[in-house]
Amino acid sequence: MKKNWIIVLIVAFLSMMILSVGCKKNNNETESPPKLILKLTDAPFPLDYFETVEVTISRIEMHKSSDNDTNFEIMLNEAKTFNLLDLRGGVTQNLVNKEIPKGTYTKIRMIVDGGRVVLKDGREFNLKVPSGAQTGIKIQLDPALEVSTKLSYELILDFDISKSFKVQGGQNKISDINGFIFSPVIKVANESVSGRISGNILSDSCTAIDNLDNQPLNNAFVSAINADGLVIATNATNESGSFALIGLKPGTYNVLVEKDDFENQYIENVQVVVANDNNLSEIIMQKNCTKTPSEIPSETPGGNSSNEASNEISVE
Repeated sequence: MKKNWIIVLIVAFLSMMILSVGCKKNNNETESPPKLILKLTDAPFPLDYFETVEVTISRIEMHKSSDNDTNFEIMLNEAKTFNLLDLRGGVTQNLVNKEIPKGTYTKIRMIVDGGRVVLKDGREFNLKVPSGAQTGIKIQLDPALEVSTKLSYELILDFDISKSFKVQGGQNKISDINGFIFSPVIKVANESVSGRISGNILSDSCTAIDNLDNQPLNNAFVSAINADGLVIATNATNESGSFALIGLKPGTYNVLVEKDDFENQYIENVQVVVANDNNLSEIIMQKNCTKTPSEIPSETPGGNSSNEASNEISVE
C-alpha cells in the first residue's frame, strides 16, 4: 500500500502573491504524516478605488519529478473563489488539505478561470484569463520540494494584483478607469530558506505630538528594498494597519512606507534571518493635513522592481 503525505494549500493576500515553503517538526510522528501547506497571498495596488478583487481557481496540480513530464498529482479539482482584499497584511486562508505521495516536486500548475473587479463607484468587471484556463499557470519550485519525512511543509503563493489586473484608462480618479486586462502574475518564495518583515502602520491623525489618537492606516504601501535599491517585496496594510513582507532572503533591507497625503517613512538597516519574523512594531505615518488629496501614482516609488527573492511567472 502506497504511503501518502498530506498537502495543505492556503490562500493569503500580501498585496502581491508570494509562494513560501516552511517546515515544522511534527510532535507525533507515528500518528501524523508530513504536511505540505500551500498558501495564497496578494500585492499592492491603488486599493482605495476597489470594493472587491476576486480570482477563481479551479485546479491545482503538483509536478512530481520523474522521466515522465506529465506526472502531476491533482491537489484541487473544484472551483474556489477568493477576494484578494480579504488577504492583506499577511492573512492566509486554507485552499487545499490533501494527502500527497512522497517524492520530489518541481513545479505547481494552477488553472485560474477568471477574475472579477468591483469598483467603489459600483461598476463591475468580469475578466477572463487569456490562456490560463487551457494550459494553466506554471510555478517553478526552486529549490524543489522534497516530501520524504514526517514534517509539515508550508508553501505560500503571492498573487500580484498590480501586475495581474492592468488598469485601462487613467488612474488619477476612479471615473478614469474603463476596464482591466487580466493576466495573472504569481510569485513563489520558500519560507524555510527565507525570512519576513512585519509590523503595524498607524496614522498620527494630524496630531504628531499626541500618540493617544493614532489610528490604524488601511491600504498603506510597504516595500522592502535591498542594498542595490531594488524593490524585493511589497505589501498593503489591512484595516488593522498590519503588513507582512515575506519570502525575503537573509540580509539587510530598507523599508519604505507610502500613502497618499502622508509623509513617507523610511526605516533603514532592517535585518532578515532565515525562518524568522522581524517585527517592526508600530510605524507612525505623519498626515499632511494642509494638502488636498493627491493623485494615486501609476508607478511604485522607492526603487526598481526585481524578482531577486522570488520566482515570478505569468500565464504561458
